[in-house]
Amino acid sequence: MDELLNDKEQVEYVKTWLRENGPWLAAGLAIGAGALWGWNAWQSHKETVAVEASTRYDQLIDAYGRNDRTRALALADELRRDYASSPYADQADLAVARAMVDGNDLSKAAERLSRVMNASKDRQLRLLARLRLARVQLA
Repeated sequence: MDELLNDKEQVEYVKTWLRENGPWLAAGLAIGAGALWGWNAWQSHKETVAVEASTRYDQLIDAYGRNDRTRALALADELRRDYASSPYADQADLAVARAMVDGNDLSKAAERLSRVMNASKDRQLRLLARLRLARVQLA
C-alpha cells in the first residue's frame, strides 16, 4: 500500500482488494485443503491395502505350515484376484508353485511360475521365477 494514503483510504483499498480477490482466495484455500485431504486419504488407502495383502500372505504361509493345501490355494487365488498389483500376489504364486512341485504337479507349478515371470513388476522376482521355471521344465 502507498504510505501516503490515510487510514481510511488504506481500509477502503484493502476492502476493494478483498472484494475483487476474496472469492479466488477462498477457492484456492478450499482446493488446497481438498487436495491435502485427498492425498492423505489415498495414502491411508494404499497402506490399508498393503496391510491386508500382507495379512493374507501370512495366512497362506500358515496354511501351508499346517498342511492345509486347499486353504492355501484359495488364499493364493484371493491374493491374485484382490491384490494383483501387490508384490504379495507374486510371492503367493511362488509359494504355491513350490508346493505344487513338492506334490509333483509340475504343469500347474509351471503355469504359476510363468505368470510371475511374465507379469511381475519386480525384476528380481521375474528372474527367480524364470530360474525356477527352468528347473520345473527340466524335471
